[in-house]
Amino acid sequence: MKTILILAVFLFYLCMVIGFEAYGVAIWLRVAIAIITGLLIWLIAKKVGSGSSAKRSD
Repeated sequence: MKTILILAVFLFYLCMVIGFEAYGVAIWLRVAIAIITGLLIWLIAKKVGSGSSAKRSD
């Protein structure tokens, strides 16, 4: 499930990048969206990972 989710987000991001290329969006804006998207993927993966696996007590 997690792999499918990450693939879906990656494909969405890829489509956004292609769209940005077509409309000539600034590079810094692309970088900002890449960072935000990366953080979202990490948070979703962390949430999915902690929800499906046994919780560890630190």
